[in-house]
Amino acid sequence: MKKILLLLVLFLFASSSFFPQDVPFQFGNGSSVITLKFSPDDAYLVSYSSGDGMLCMWEVKSGRLLWKRPTSAVQKADEYYTLTSFAWSADQKRLVSGSGNGTIQLWDANTGGLLWRTDAHHDSVTAVAFAPDGKTIVSAASPQSGIDEIKIFEAKVGQFIKEIKGRSCTVVALAFDAAGYVRTGNLDGNVTKWNIGNGIADEKTIPEKCVQRRTYEWETSFSEDLKIAAVKTSKTSLILKNTQSNEVIKSIAIDDIGRTYSRFNADATKLIVSGNAFNLYDLKNDQSQKIEEFTSPGGALDLSGDGKLFAQAGGGSDHSIRITDVSTGYSRYLDGHPSTIKTIAYSLDGRTLAFAGNDKTVYLLDTETKKLVGKLVKHDDPINVIAFAPDGQTLMSVDDQQNARLWNYRTGKLLNSFKTGDGQRDADKLEFSSNGKYFILLINGDLKLWDAKALTQKGYIKTTEGYESKSGNMTTSYSAVPVSTAAFSKDGTKIFTGHYDGTVRTWDAASGNELKKFKVGESVGFLVSSPDEKRFLAMVGDREKAAIKLFDRNNGKEIERFGSTEHLYMEALSISPNGTRFATSFIKGEVLLWDVNKMDPIRECDSGLSGDDAIAFSPDGKTFAAGGDGQNLYIFDAEKGDKIWQLLVEYQPGELEKKLEAEAEKRRTILNEAKAILDKQAAIGTEKYRKQVYITFDHYGDMSDPGEKRMVESDELKESKVKKEVQDSNAAWLRLHNDSPLPVTIPTQSMYLPNGKCFFTFPNGKKMNGLCENREISIWHGLKDKNDKWIPFGFDFGSSAVLLPNKSVLFPVLREVLKNGNSIVFDFTFMKDGDNGIIEAYGTAKTLKLSELDLPKK
Repeated sequence: MKKILLLLVLFLFASSSFFPQDVPFQFGNGSSVITLKFSPDDAYLVSYSSGDGMLCMWEVKSGRLLWKRPTSAVQKADEYYTLTSFAWSADQKRLVSGSGNGTIQLWDANTGGLLWRTDAHHDSVTAVAFAPDGKTIVSAASPQSGIDEIKIFEAKVGQFIKEIKGRSCTVVALAFDAAGYVRTGNLDGNVTKWNIGNGIADEKTIPEKCVQRRTYEWETSFSEDLKIAAVKTSKTSLILKNTQSNEVIKSIAIDDIGRTYSRFNADATKLIVSGNAFNLYDLKNDQSQKIEEFTSPGGALDLSGDGKLFAQAGGGSDHSIRITDVSTGYSRYLDGHPSTIKTIAYSLDGRTLAFAGNDKTVYLLDTETKKLVGKLVKHDDPINVIAFAPDGQTLMSVDDQQNARLWNYRTGKLLNSFKTGDGQRDADKLEFSSNGKYFILLINGDLKLWDAKALTQKGYIKTTEGYESKSGNMTTSYSAVPVSTAAFSKDGTKIFTGHYDGTVRTWDAASGNELKKFKVGESVGFLVSSPDEKRFLAMVGDREKAAIKLFDRNNGKEIERFGSTEHLYMEALSISPNGTRFATSFIKGEVLLWDVNKMDPIRECDSGLSGDDAIAFSPDGKTFAAGGDGQNLYIFDAEKGDKIWQLLVEYQPGELEKKLEAEAEKRRTILNEAKAILDKQAAIGTEKYRKQVYITFDHYGDMSDPGEKRMVESDELKESKVKKEVQDSNAAWLRLHNDSPLPVTIPTQSMYLPNGKCFFTFPNGKKMNGLCENREISIWHGLKDKNDKWIPFGFDFGSSAVLLPNKSVLFPVLREVLKNGNSIVFDFTFMKDGDNGIIEAYGTAKTLKLSELDLPKK
C-alpha cells in the first residue's frame, strides 16, 4: 500500500511540476499548426500556423505564450507563401526560417522581432541550419524549375557568401560535423558531404540520381547528426538505415494512411512515427509504446531532444498543441486563452459576461471592471454552447462530445455532469426557459426538450411530417423536418423554431404540440424575436441565396428586407433587448450592426482578423460582445458600433516589417498594372480560342453515384464503354474537346494522375502533363435552372485536371439533373508560359454550359 501511495505522490508531483500554471489570457495560433520545433534545451517550443501565418514561441513548462508574430513580411508582393523550415542557433537567441518564395528570415528568439529577410533562392526553401559558431547560415532549396540549391549566408545581416555546386537532390535536413563539413540529407534518405571552403562534395557521397524530387518532407526524416534516416519505402513499411553504410537497422510496419511523419530525438535513441496512432520507438532497448492521438495523426509534431516530451498539433478547428510526457502519459495543452470563442452569454442581471470555446474553459468577466472573476474548468473537449439559468446562480455548458456541466457560477462549484446525447456532434443552441422549468438543446437539426430541475430529457420538438433534401441525384430523408434555429418565448411557455423547409413554427413547451406554422422561404437559417414578440427576424433562402427579413409573428408576412446584397454564410444573428438594433456575423469575419428601421447596416464593427464570431447583447441593450476564430473578445457600443473594449491587444508591426510591407505594396501596384495589360492581351488572345473548347454528345449509357467516386481514379475506361438506348440509360456521355493550341484546366470531381506519355511542350521548352486522349473523367460542375438561377447541387470539394491541345475526354451527366430545362455549368481556363518561365493561367475563366436541348432524343 505504501508503494502505491508513493507512486501516486510521485505522479502528482510530476504532474504539478509539468506545466504548473495559471495561464493568463493570451493569443495562440489562429489556424492549423503545420510546424513544431523544440529549442535545443527543450524549454521552448516554436509553432507556426499557415492559415493566419502566425509564429508563436511557448515556454513549455508554464504553457505561457512568450510572443506571437505575424509573418506577413515574408511576402514580397501580392502572394502567399508559408514558412517551410526552421532552425535554432546553438545559443537559442536566434531562429532562422525559410519560406516557399525562396526567402530566409532571422528572428530574435527572445522578442520575436524580425531581424532581416533576404532573397536566398528562386523558391521552395526546404532546409536551414546555423553553423556551430552561429556566424553563418546554410539553406537549401528545391525550386520548381532549375536544379537544387545550397547556399551560405552571413548570419548577422543575411548577406550572401557563396553557393555550393553539385547534385544534392531535394534536401530536407542539414548538419555540420566536427571537421566543419556540412552534410545534407535528401528525400531519398541519402546523405552528401560538402566541403564549405571549396564547395566540393565528397564524390563517394554524391547521389547517382534523384529518385524523388519533391518539396515535401513527410516520408523521410533524419537524426540530428544525419547518421540515421527514417524512410518510408512502401505504403506499409518504414525503414531505419545507417546513412554511411546504407545498412538497414530496423524495419517498422506502418498504416497506409497517406502521409507518414517521423522525428528522432537528439541522440537518435527514440523515434516517433505517425499512423492511425502515434508510436514511440525506444531504439536503444528495442521497445515501443503507443501514444494516444490528439485529434488525427499525421500533422505537425516534434520530439524533445531528451526524448521525454512529445508535441502534437491539433486539427480542424482545434488549434491547440498537446505536450505529452512519454514516461507517464500525462498531457497538457499549449493554447491561446480563451482560444477560439464559440459561445458568449450575459447573466440576466448583466453583471457577468461568460464566454467559452476550444480551450475547454468557461471564463467569467465582471462587466463593470472587465476583470476575470471566475474560471469553470471541467470539460475535456471544446465547449460549444453555454447558457445562464433564470435563478441567477446557475450556468450550463455543453461540449462537442455532448457532455453537459451544470455550475454554480458564483461559487465556481460543479453541481452536476451528465450526457445529453451520443456521438460527436456540435450543439448549436442552448437556452433556458424564463420560468426555469425547461431548457432546449439543438444538435444537428434535432431539438431536445429537457426538464431543467430533474435534468432528464422530456422528448423532442419535432414535426409530424418528414423531409427530403435533394442534391443532384442524391436524396437524404429525415423522419421530421430538421430544426435550424430555436428559442423560447418571453414567458417560457412556447418555443419558436425555424426549419430547413422554410417554415417557422410555434410549439407548446409543456406538451410539445405544434400550435402554429407558416412558410417564409425555402429555408430558415436564424430566427430571433422582437421584445414584444409581435415580429421576428430571420435569415431565409437557400445555400446560394439568402436574405435577412423582418416578419409579422401573427401571419408570417414579410415587413422588411435588410441589405442590398445576399447574406451567405452568416454565423450569428442577435437582437438587442429594446428591439432597435440587431447584429450579425459572417464566416469571413464581418460583424455588422443594423437598425431595424434601416435597410442597410449602420456599421461594420472592427473585430480584427476574427471570423465565425458569436454575438450577445447585454441585458440593458447598451453594448454587445463578439468573439470567434480570432481568439479575442470585443465589446461594442450598441448605438453606434464603436469598439469600447477588447480582451487582448493585437500585435503592432516593427519598423522593418512596416518597411517590407511598403515595398511589397509598391510591387503589388507594379504587378497589378502589368497584370491589367496582360489580361487585356489575354482577353484578345483567348477570344479566338474559346469556341475551340466545346462539348459534344457521344452516347447514352450509365454512370455510378457521384458520391461513390474515388479520390484518385485510374486511366482505365470503365462505365463509358457500355452504350445504351436513351430509355434504358441514366446518363448522357459527353465529349469535351480542346481544339485550341493551348492546354486548359478543367474542374474534376476526382484526381486523375498524369501519364508521362501525355504532355504539351511550350515554346520555352516547359512541359505540361495532362489527360490522354479518350480519358474517362468526372467533371465537377454546377447546375442552373431554366431561369439561369443556381440550384444547390453536388459537393463542396473537388480537384482539377489539364486537357491538352487537340485532345478530347469523355464525361457523364445524369439525365435526371437536366430535366425541367436545367443546365450543367463549369469553367475552364487557358494555360500559357509566362515571361518568368512559369506556366500560369492565361486570361480569365471561360464558361461552358449544356442543357437537355443539346442532347439527341434517340
